[in-house]
Amino acid sequence: MDTSQQMDANRQAWDHAARSAVGQYRTKKLVADPNALSLMVKTDEPFLLDHLPDHSVAGLDLLHLQCSIGTDTLSWARLGARATGLDFSGEAITTAQRLAAEAGLPVEFVESNVYDAVATLGAQRFDIVYSSEGVLCWLPDLAGWARQIYGLLRPGGLFYIRDEHPILRTFDFEQTDDVLTVIHPYFNSGQPHQYLEQPDGDVDSLVFEWPHSLSEIVTAVLGAGLRVEALLEHKFLTWLGLPFMVEGESGTWHLPRPDVAPLSFTLVARRPAD
Repeated sequence: MDTSQQMDANRQAWDHAARSAVGQYRTKKLVADPNALSLMVKTDEPFLLDHLPDHSVAGLDLLHLQCSIGTDTLSWARLGARATGLDFSGEAITTAQRLAAEAGLPVEFVESNVYDAVATLGAQRFDIVYSSEGVLCWLPDLAGWARQIYGLLRPGGLFYIRDEHPILRTFDFEQTDDVLTVIHPYFNSGQPHQYLEQPDGDVDSLVFEWPHSLSEIVTAVLGAGLRVEALLEHKFLTWLGLPFMVEGESGTWHLPRPDVAPLSFTLVARRPAD
């Protein structure tokens, strides 16, 4: 199976996952409450706003790459951004469009592979390109991903990503005691890790994930011509990544011994002004 077939298998899995994600992401509350924000956006907002001139996304064009069913995209719209979401799952985009209509938010959602984003969006350019948690492992080619981001940004525009720390993906996710056991490679050999999952609780889906080291991620962003403004490592996730993690007051999760290993990271980069 070649890379394009592997990515198509992932797309089919995300189509199945979109059906169960509505309940998982508590969309009823998000849609009904005009002041509600997703946990992801509440977590990311303070890190992102520090890099904006007015400390606000209000009035800015924001593109959410790999947006899934769009709960975070809708949240940025609630904060005043002119938001667009892009994802390769047609089921996810259909769900996102429905949620936007129910919430009364003028958000555009576009179905596209991330590597075709510039071609799909045409002349559209953005002040902010945003991604968060759980996206990079689905991408085989980070250099191509970073070039798309550069092309989507206006000169002076900002790229923001907070994702799982690469070290997290090396651990045994099924181990129930609080010992971190490394069973997967840290560095990208070009060969994905593959496994079966049931994203909608019914259908077995074969999925593929590619490991990317922190240096590979940063090098891809720099190689595309973006200038890194911040690189942070965090002791938390917004989901229960390992069975023995502990939930904090803010709804994020951390290790029983938080100083042992990073769980997520934030990277902020800017396209140079012309």
